[in-house]
Amino acid sequence: MRYAARWAAAASTGLVITGLAACGGTHPAATSAWRAPAAVEVAAPTPAAAARGGRAAAGRPLRLPYVRPDVPLGTLTYAPGHARYPVGAVGLTFDDGPDPTWTPQILAILARYHAHATFFDIGENVTRDPALTRAEYAAGDGVGNHTETHPDLTTLDAALEGSQIDEASAAIRSATGHAPLCLRPPYDAIDPTVEEVAAQHHETLMLYDVDVRDWTLPGVRAIVARALAGARPGAVIDMHDAGGNRSETVAALPLILRGLQARHLVPVAFCRA
Repeated sequence: MRYAARWAAAASTGLVITGLAACGGTHPAATSAWRAPAAVEVAAPTPAAAARGGRAAAGRPLRLPYVRPDVPLGTLTYAPGHARYPVGAVGLTFDDGPDPTWTPQILAILARYHAHATFFDIGENVTRDPALTRAEYAAGDGVGNHTETHPDLTTLDAALEGSQIDEASAAIRSATGHAPLCLRPPYDAIDPTVEEVAAQHHETLMLYDVDVRDWTLPGVRAIVARALAGARPGAVIDMHDAGGNRSETVAALPLILRGLQARHLVPVAFCRA
């Protein structure tokens, strides 16, 4: 589904649709009764950007809203093999790793709560510490592609985009024995070229429904509140296990897991080869 169509579908709701239609299906219209809580920021659409089809003239890619009501069933329903997930499945994701300080702590907490997550790893970090990516996969978690060096893919030509995907995929395959099934572009930067290149490399674009913005270091309470405010069956929640001080994320994770359990939501791994 092209970006212009997504924006047209969003016009009546006043919400940005940056969409996740890379799995080959038709992206649903924004018809869900579920809406973001008042405390959650949602971006307003920019018709000029829509007219450009996603790649903004000033180099500004379309950005994902905090919570995405345009996906009534949740982003998780676009993951490969989603039909296997239990009722109440949610996806916890961690970007930018692996990191020798924070990733082991997150893995230990997930194991303690018998929960799973998906790690979108940066290729150069995997090459630096392949044992951590191997540990993610061995724990039953998903490992996805977050490019080789974390560039804004919309600023690169198709050849360089492909190199970023291929190099990270090779590092992940070397560490785990399996090529990643999914790609999460850094900065949520997607346009038609990124969609096409990802499809050529047989990797499903996977974004998320809830951004807790833990990279801003808002405090443990804020991270927990943001995660649970957007949690619903099929939702994907984005956090980070690298790229800075992630002590707040580590401290928040047990509280998030308890909150999900109280809501009868089950954290599952997705994009697992």
